[in-house]
Amino acid sequence: MNLKEQRYVCKLAKTGNLSLAAKELYISQPALSLYISNLEKSLGVKIFERVGKKFVPTYMGELYIEKAQQMLDLKNTFDLELSSFTREYKERLKVGMQDIRSNHLSPKLIKIFTDLHPNIDLIWHEANYQHMEDMLMNNQIDILFCNCPCRKKGLSYIPIRHDKLLFAVNKDNPLNNEAITVKGRSHPWIDLRLFKDERFILLNENQSLYSYSKEMLDAHNMTPQNIFRVSKVMTMMHLVNYGYGVGFCPENYLVYSYDIKNVSMYDVGISPLSIEFSGVYLKDRKISPYCFEIADILKSIV
Repeated sequence: MNLKEQRYVCKLAKTGNLSLAAKELYISQPALSLYISNLEKSLGVKIFERVGKKFVPTYMGELYIEKAQQMLDLKNTFDLELSSFTREYKERLKVGMQDIRSNHLSPKLIKIFTDLHPNIDLIWHEANYQHMEDMLMNNQIDILFCNCPCRKKGLSYIPIRHDKLLFAVNKDNPLNNEAITVKGRSHPWIDLRLFKDERFILLNENQSLYSYSKEMLDAHNMTPQNIFRVSKVMTMMHLVNYGYGVGFCPENYLVYSYDIKNVSMYDVGISPLSIEFSGVYLKDRKISPYCFEIADILKSIV
């Protein structure tokens, strides 16, 4: 910020002497005199009274000087903060992490990244998929790590890992007896259509897991008549654990379910439904190379 006008006036007011003010401003006395005269003409008021060789602020001059000094003080504060920022931080990185994964992945990711780059100002956001996508679209974050139910135009994707969708059933449900072992599948397989009369615990429609769950139900031509909505995957898993209904859960989320003991997990469908976990950023926006580095670190963690 160049506040030359304010500097000139405040310096002359402080010294009260044109020659001394010009000397301290490193300009000639005639140049300063002409500048003050032109400023007064442009404002249409006198800022200084000439009393001999002394320049004394008028009433309007005192009002001007008060505001001008406030502007200079703000500039000095900003310059100090800018200097500190330039010295201590090279860049600010704003990262979003889908909240269901964040408590498991973020602490280690943040520690590794900040150990490597202590001068990066890292800003971390956690929320559900829709909220985080809105933040990304509004340029409030640089990159978002989340499940991606579908790829959207205008966004670029860095694949991190693929999970598969599993079906959660309370172990006391008699339909567990219908499960079979299928070669090549990591979990027993069960026919989803057997559960058409069960209560389905589904997430809200603005959440990524709901999109995957609906895709699986649609593939079986199923529209559950008894649906209970929750906003957290772990709430759904605990409800299944208590026998309140059935639900869907990504395989990798099971690491968060260490205290859920009374649930059986099954493969369903002709082939597993893949869940893509990716880093997402705006295609038309140039992003920092650190975004790609933090994505690589996350790949090594998962």
